[in-house]
Amino acid sequence: MELIKEMVSTSPNVTEVRKAMAELREAGFYTNIMQYIDDEHQNHAWYNGCVAEVFCEGYVCEVSAVGRVAMSVQESGKVIAKTDTTNLSADVLSDLGMYIPDDVVMCSVLCGENPGENEGLSVVVYEHNRFEWRLFDIGTRQEFRYSDDTMHEFDTVRLCDCLEPNLLEDLVFGLVKEV
Repeated sequence: MELIKEMVSTSPNVTEVRKAMAELREAGFYTNIMQYIDDEHQNHAWYNGCVAEVFCEGYVCEVSAVGRVAMSVQESGKVIAKTDTTNLSADVLSDLGMYIPDDVVMCSVLCGENPGENEGLSVVVYEHNRFEWRLFDIGTRQEFRYSDDTMHEFDTVRLCDCLEPNLLEDLVFGLVKEV
């Protein structure tokens, strides 16, 4: 865990991430980053499982990438690289980073475009995940939930957008007041 925090604090590609963490601290939140994040890899498809925990006034909000990511890169119809997060050790960046290096290309792929077309490559997306949140009372570990599970999805594909202080305050205090 400390290694991940060190990577986030020293990487030259984390200006947006640093800004998001600073804004959370200013707003009174404490964060526990569970996976390496940087500015070039904000899309949900890079992540698998819990990405961050955000603590505020006795509550913790877990931000997680939920669902399976299954993609392959093909050259002339032959699979040359693939990833499938059903295998918990799969890492999309490690598996496909040579062909899908950053969010610009990832977003193109997820939108059905083929950024490798000029090189004779195609990317096939079988499934992709999404960001969701879960809210718990730290003392009792009681989970607060809306009756409609789709309400737990973030309406964004970018991680830093999920860590926006006003959004998290609305989630924490809005849901707790409802229950």
